[in-house]
Amino acid sequence: NNITIGRQAVGINTSTVTNWARNISMGYQTAYSGSEYGMTDNVFIGHKTAYGASNAYYNVIIGREAGHNLAGTQMSVMLGRQAGYQYQGNRLVAIGDKAASGSGGGDRAVAIGFEAASNGVGNYGVLIGAHAAASGGTSENVIIGYRAGEKGGSNNNKNVAIGYEALTMGSAGEQSVTMGYQASYY
Repeated sequence: NNITIGRQAVGINTSTVTNWARNISMGYQTAYSGSEYGMTDNVFIGHKTAYGASNAYYNVIIGREAGHNLAGTQMSVMLGRQAGYQYQGNRLVAIGDKAASGSGGGDRAVAIGFEAASNGVGNYGVLIGAHAAASGGTSENVIIGYRAGEKGGSNNNKNVAIGYEALTMGSAGEQSVTMGYQASYY
């Protein structure tokens, strides 16, 4: 009860593995060399989408190399070239080229925009805008705007940054509110 279309798509014999059910895999090497168990109710579409994935459930991943090497990921949506590349977490919405890419992961996060959270996404964040929170590694932030929070660093948690290049300084600490054009910029 799987649909597989494309040269070297999946790359394993799905009739002899456990918990590989109700998946749609379309594209060259989509879900290739993935886990022999634990891949259920997924949609993978694109060149090398979900390549090397394991233990993935209830995901929609569309785009060239999106969801590459994801592990243990559940209930996530990744749309765009390399969206969610090497992501390891749950309940992510990543939309845009390289959105929420980079090693590591975070749970219940949203990254929308070209390279938004392109070096990893933390937990419970909302990161919207081209290059928003591009340095990654932060949790519980709301960052909205072009390059907003771009150089955030690992200590920038529980912040709100809204505006063009707002909060682009290296370290803002925690529990800050920054609003406006280049607010907290240097």
